[in-house]
Amino acid sequence: MKNWKKTIFSIVFALFFLWLTFRGVNFTKLINIIDLVNIWYLAIAIGVFILGVFIRAFRWRYFLITQKRVDIPTLFAGVSIAYAFNNILPFRLGEVIRAYIISQKKDIKFVTSFTTVAYEKLFDGIALLILVLILSPIYLWEGWVKKIALSSGIVFSVVIVIGFILIQEKEKLPQSLKKI
Repeated sequence: MKNWKKTIFSIVFALFFLWLTFRGVNFTKLINIIDLVNIWYLAIAIGVFILGVFIRAFRWRYFLITQKRVDIPTLFAGVSIAYAFNNILPFRLGEVIRAYIISQKKDIKFVTSFTTVAYEKLFDGIALLILVLILSPIYLWEGWVKKIALSSGIVFSVVIVIGFILIQEKEKLPQSLKKI
């Protein structure tokens, strides 16, 4: 009985979001546009996307390895679900859901799982910052692109420096902030 209710809820939930997605869409126009799609480009794009998800799952495994050995298919599912939820929820909340799912499935503390996701995002940001620093002098970007890249790089650098200072000065922080 419980599975029946869960199945009905899942179907209603999916139908609601399909309705939200496709309301107001001109299906004749949509079909005409789909006819123009080169199937080979689409297949390559899907393959690259799946490879990217697999690489992220594999990388996440290394972050979790000190806590528990988690199999790649489980991590692949977690990353895929995070992408799905990032498409419908604001503020990349899919990443929080990813941490929650793995914490429930593999009996890992949520804080630990979420911390690995945060570290992963930190390393992504550092890699992006390095690319911006390397490419800024090489490419003569348009004024607005350069401003966005440099201001984002500065903000991220400041966040990293503040994070390192907080880690180094942890003993001097108030008790309430130490828990964070």
